[in-house]
Amino acid sequence: MNFAALTIYGFGHFGKSLLWLSSVLIFAFYLTEVAGFAPERMGWVLALSMVVNAACDWLIGRGLGRHVTTVRSATRLQLAGSVIAGTCFVAFAQTAAINADWRTAYAIATLVLFRMGYSLYDVPQNTMMGLVVGNDGDRSQIAAARYAAAGLANIVVTLCLSVWLVQIEGPYRETAFAAVSVVYAGLAIGSALLVTRHFSQTPTRAEPARAPAPADDAIQPARESVHLPPVLAFGSILIYSTLMPVFTELKAYFAAFAFAPGAGATAFLLSSALGQVLAQPLWARVGRRRALVSLYRLAALAVIGAGASFALLGMAGVPWVLMAAFVFGAASSGLLMAIWSIMGHVAGLDPGRAMARFGQFTSCSKLAQAAAIMMIGQILALSDYRTGTLDLIVAVMAGAAVLTGTLCFVFSLQTRGRTIPIQPG
Repeated sequence: MNFAALTIYGFGHFGKSLLWLSSVLIFAFYLTEVAGFAPERMGWVLALSMVVNAACDWLIGRGLGRHVTTVRSATRLQLAGSVIAGTCFVAFAQTAAINADWRTAYAIATLVLFRMGYSLYDVPQNTMMGLVVGNDGDRSQIAAARYAAAGLANIVVTLCLSVWLVQIEGPYRETAFAAVSVVYAGLAIGSALLVTRHFSQTPTRAEPARAPAPADDAIQPARESVHLPPVLAFGSILIYSTLMPVFTELKAYFAAFAFAPGAGATAFLLSSALGQVLAQPLWARVGRRRALVSLYRLAALAVIGAGASFALLGMAGVPWVLMAAFVFGAASSGLLMAIWSIMGHVAGLDPGRAMARFGQFTSCSKLAQAAAIMMIGQILALSDYRTGTLDLIVAVMAGAAVLTGTLCFVFSLQTRGRTIPIQPG
């Protein structure tokens, strides 16, 4: 994929990430602190919508996958999905204004429609990753571009979130979120349109470049010598999506209630987002030089270290908390980049089934996230976080990161014997 195509694909991912990261970072806090939902109710409402999202991912991947074998066909579907998801995102942002008797039903209806539209948006755009690249080195680069774009979106959403939490008084948060939702929806639809126009007009740019045959005495990188098993991609995303949302969803609550006014809430949220962006060139460099499994294991160890640092520094002074947040952003984005690179490898082995594979992959992820959201609701119900008592929140956030890295690392060791050698020639 050339630079122009990579940039436009990244911008498309940026627009999509604005919607997704808002759902990750804001929806739970919005429902409990603005719309007045109890934590348990928030948990099952968001979990229900995520289960619908998972089912739609699977159905779209399976039902439409055989028709989506080119980048051009994938871009058309993602554009339609962006319109549906963007419109329903704006509708959901009106939940707090709905009469209390109808508020829960309204939230469920708009969230379910948003998740359905997002599936049509997400799965085809993800499928492009399996259709446009030719080898694991390329996949690591496009994955790095995806997560750099997602990191920029994270910064934008985080800035808005921090202003929303710190600068805007409670009664005005409802109006502010509604206004921001319109801007995000417009950017999502506009970026999806740009992706569609570019890849539809220049289909040859979507074709993977075939690498030249190496000399007989050339040393092949480890990543070119094996086929990675699908179980590594699917198992990893289940682990990651079950545990890591506990950290990311609780960040907003930690920022809102752990810091005194003006004492670092904005900097805390931005530190994590900046870590994600600034670490991507490093992870991309590692991806060019090392096998995907090696990259994956290194990132898993980094996540363990990030969780341990947050456990030690989460209740320390502001500078230490910011450092821990930065390390978490850098490490977690590396692990997620590696998982998606492995999934791109798996999907690229059979382009005819790429969309079905990605639909199954994101379906597994969102089912796991539904379970995570239910856990978060229970954690918030048990914690007295509104009074600033955040020991439980910090322990759970740190534990989730450490457990994620540990399970991913161990899982990679268990699956290493299932790689399949590629025959020369």
